[in-house]
Amino acid sequence: MRACHRITAACLFAAAWPSAVLATWPSCPSSMVLRHMDPPRLPAATENTFEGSVALAVVVSPDGHVTQARVLASRLTPVGHGGRAAKGYEAAAVDAARTARFSSPPLTCQRNLPVRFAVVEATALDDHGGGH
Repeated sequence: MRACHRITAACLFAAAWPSAVLATWPSCPSSMVLRHMDPPRLPAATENTFEGSVALAVVVSPDGHVTQARVLASRLTPVGHGGRAAKGYEAAAVDAARTARFSSPPLTCQRNLPVRFAVVEATALDDHGGGH
Protein backbone atom coordinates (compact mmCIF):
# COMPACT_ATOMS: atom_id res chain seq x y z
CA MET A 1 0.00 0.00 0.00
CA ARG A 2 1.37 3.37 -0.98
CA ALA A 3 1.70 6.03 1.71
CA CYS A 4 -0.21 9.27 1.15
CA HIS A 5 1.43 12.58 1.90
CA ARG A 6 0.33 16.17 1.97
CA ILE A 7 2.39 19.31 2.10
CA THR A 8 2.09 21.77 4.95
CA ALA A 9 3.76 25.11 5.34
CA ALA A 10 4.53 27.09 8.44
CA CYS A 11 5.88 30.57 8.85
CA LEU A 12 9.16 30.75 10.73
CA PHE A 13 11.43 33.64 11.61
CA ALA A 14 15.13 32.86 11.30
CA ALA A 15 18.30 34.91 11.48
CA ALA A 16 20.20 32.63 9.08
CA TRP A 17 18.63 34.12 5.93
CA PRO A 18 20.17 36.85 3.76
CA SER A 19 19.35 40.44 4.60
CA ALA A 20 16.24 41.96 3.07
CA VAL A 21 16.78 44.63 0.46
CA LEU A 22 13.61 46.30 -0.84
CA ALA A 23 13.92 49.96 -1.77
CA THR A 24 15.15 51.93 1.23
CA TRP A 25 12.65 50.96 3.92
CA PRO A 26 13.91 50.84 7.50
CA SER A 27 13.92 47.50 9.32
CA CYS A 28 10.74 46.59 11.18
CA PRO A 29 10.87 46.69 14.98
CA SER A 30 11.74 43.33 16.56
CA SER A 31 8.58 43.59 18.68
CA MET A 32 6.35 43.35 15.57
CA VAL A 33 4.35 40.09 15.60
CA LEU A 34 2.90 38.03 12.73
CA ARG A 35 -0.84 37.80 13.50
CA HIS A 36 -2.04 35.80 10.48
CA MET A 37 -0.85 34.31 7.20
CA ASP A 38 -2.84 32.01 4.91
CA PRO A 39 -1.05 28.74 4.14
CA PRO A 40 0.56 28.66 0.71
CA ARG A 41 -1.36 27.03 -2.15
CA LEU A 42 1.15 24.46 -3.29
CA PRO A 43 1.72 22.53 -6.50
CA ALA A 44 0.44 18.95 -6.76
CA ALA A 45 2.43 16.88 -4.25
CA THR A 46 2.38 13.70 -6.37
CA GLU A 47 4.91 15.00 -8.89
CA ASN A 48 6.51 17.82 -6.93
CA THR A 49 7.23 17.01 -3.27
CA PHE A 50 9.89 19.09 -1.54
CA GLU A 51 10.83 20.11 2.00
CA GLY A 52 12.75 23.20 2.99
CA SER A 53 12.32 26.94 3.07
CA VAL A 54 11.80 29.96 0.86
CA ALA A 55 13.20 33.16 2.37
CA LEU A 56 11.30 36.33 1.53
CA ALA A 57 11.87 40.02 2.08
CA VAL A 58 8.57 41.78 2.75
CA VAL A 59 7.52 45.41 3.16
CA VAL A 60 4.89 45.96 5.87
CA SER A 61 2.64 49.02 5.84
CA PRO A 62 1.61 50.90 9.02
CA ASP A 63 -1.69 48.97 9.03
CA GLY A 64 0.23 45.64 9.23
CA HIS A 65 -0.41 44.48 5.63
CA VAL A 66 2.37 43.21 3.35
CA THR A 67 2.65 45.52 0.35
CA GLN A 68 5.69 43.93 -1.35
CA ALA A 69 7.29 40.49 -1.23
CA ARG A 70 10.44 39.27 -2.95
CA VAL A 71 12.28 35.94 -2.88
CA LEU A 72 15.75 36.15 -1.33
CA ALA A 73 16.68 32.46 -1.40
CA SER A 74 15.22 28.96 -1.68
CA ARG A 75 16.47 25.87 0.10
CA LEU A 76 14.27 23.02 -1.08
CA THR A 77 15.17 19.31 -1.04
CA PRO A 78 13.25 16.63 -2.97
CA VAL A 79 11.42 14.02 -0.90
CA GLY A 80 11.01 10.54 -2.37
CA HIS A 81 12.54 11.34 -5.77
CA GLY A 82 15.54 13.08 -7.18
CA GLY A 83 16.48 15.37 -10.01
CA ARG A 84 13.22 17.28 -10.41
CA ALA A 85 12.95 21.04 -9.98
CA ALA A 86 10.80 22.55 -7.22
CA LYS A 87 8.08 24.14 -9.34
CA GLY A 88 5.75 26.73 -7.85
CA TYR A 89 7.10 26.85 -4.30
CA GLU A 90 8.55 30.37 -4.53
CA ALA A 91 5.35 31.74 -6.09
CA ALA A 92 3.26 29.99 -3.41
CA ALA A 93 5.40 31.54 -0.66
CA VAL A 94 5.09 35.05 -2.17
CA ASP A 95 1.32 34.69 -2.59
CA ALA A 96 0.96 33.53 1.03
CA ALA A 97 3.13 36.41 2.27
CA ARG A 98 0.76 38.88 0.63
CA THR A 99 -1.99 37.58 2.96
CA ALA A 100 0.14 38.10 6.07
CA ARG A 101 -1.03 40.50 8.76
CA PHE A 102 1.41 41.85 11.33
CA SER A 103 0.92 43.91 14.44
CA SER A 104 0.98 47.49 13.16
CA PRO A 105 4.45 49.02 12.92
CA PRO A 106 4.76 52.79 13.50
CA LEU A 107 5.80 53.28 9.86
CA THR A 108 6.35 51.33 6.63
CA CYS A 109 9.22 48.92 7.19
CA GLN A 110 10.85 45.74 5.86
CA ARG A 111 11.73 42.36 7.37
CA ASN A 112 12.62 38.82 6.36
CA LEU A 113 9.85 36.22 6.31
CA PRO A 114 10.96 32.60 5.80
CA VAL A 115 8.23 30.12 4.83
CA ARG A 116 8.96 26.45 5.63
CA PHE A 117 7.54 23.55 3.60
CA ALA A 118 7.33 20.07 5.12
CA VAL A 119 5.82 16.73 4.06
CA VAL A 120 3.63 15.06 6.67
CA GLU A 121 1.61 11.84 6.64
CA ALA A 122 -2.01 12.35 5.60
CA THR A 123 -4.68 11.12 7.99
CA ALA A 124 -7.45 8.79 6.83
CA LEU A 125 -10.97 10.18 7.08
CA ASP A 126 -14.23 8.32 6.78
CA ASP A 127 -16.93 9.22 4.21
CA HIS A 128 -18.24 11.97 6.46
CA GLY A 129 -14.84 13.67 6.67
CA GLY A 130 -14.72 13.49 10.45
CA GLY A 131 -12.72 10.34 11.04
CA HIS A 132 -15.23 8.85 13.50
